[in-house]
Amino acid sequence: MHQADAAPDRSIVPRLAFGTWPAGRPESADPAPEPAWYPQEKHPPQYELTVWEPESEWMSLAWFTGGRTPAGIAADLLQVGADGRYRFAETWGPRHPDAWAHDWTQEGRTLTDHHLDMPYAEDAARHDARRQQQEADLVTALAERSGGVLTPDQAAERLRTGGQVYRDFLRAGQACIARALNRARRAAQGEERPRLRAALDALEERNEVTDWVIDLTHADLDAATDLRGEDEQVYVRRSLTEYLTPGSHDIDVPA
Repeated sequence: MHQADAAPDRSIVPRLAFGTWPAGRPESADPAPEPAWYPQEKHPPQYELTVWEPESEWMSLAWFTGGRTPAGIAADLLQVGADGRYRFAETWGPRHPDAWAHDWTQEGRTLTDHHLDMPYAEDAARHDARRQQQEADLVTALAERSGGVLTPDQAAERLRTGGQVYRDFLRAGQACIARALNRARRAAQGEERPRLRAALDALEERNEVTDWVIDLTHADLDAATDLRGEDEQVYVRRSLTEYLTPGSHDIDVPA
């Protein structure tokens, strides 16, 4: 495919002008699980090209070896979004959240590319929509965990009243839970690691916390040796309490 696209006498592949915002791009579908490849295959395909049609919506078209580039070339040759059959396509690849630590354990799959490329204006609009949804999720989570003390409107007002200092305080409580989940996840084996990853994603994306995660966090905090002094211990524990049971007292962020 690469040679076909690079031949000197090749026909011009139609493409939209750079920065064009194509109308009607759908939300991404959930990532598909990888097929059960032949066990002796040393380098199985890991990158999937999914395509979208109004009639069938998202479907898997092909799997590729060699990273995300071959999938991008295929999308260009299929003239996705230009004169081709498919209006939109996406490339999905393996998710390695701990690659920074040279740990290449795969935890699910992640979206690597949009076809057509998402222009800045469209990306900014989607980012604003995600930020508004995250704010709504935070308000809902605080109201639910308050045990009836706060309504969603009161939770939103509490966020406005507390300002950025209060938001940072809540963020410290959320980070305390994330730290406990990450410590457990890095040490976990087998099916336990995906369960911890799912709990971490729910926390970071939707501010959701289940009872077993709360128990894990308190046990991790009791065993923590990296808190610097009594003031930091007080701050962390109070931020965790406020994040898990907001509204039980007036906003009082310790130094």
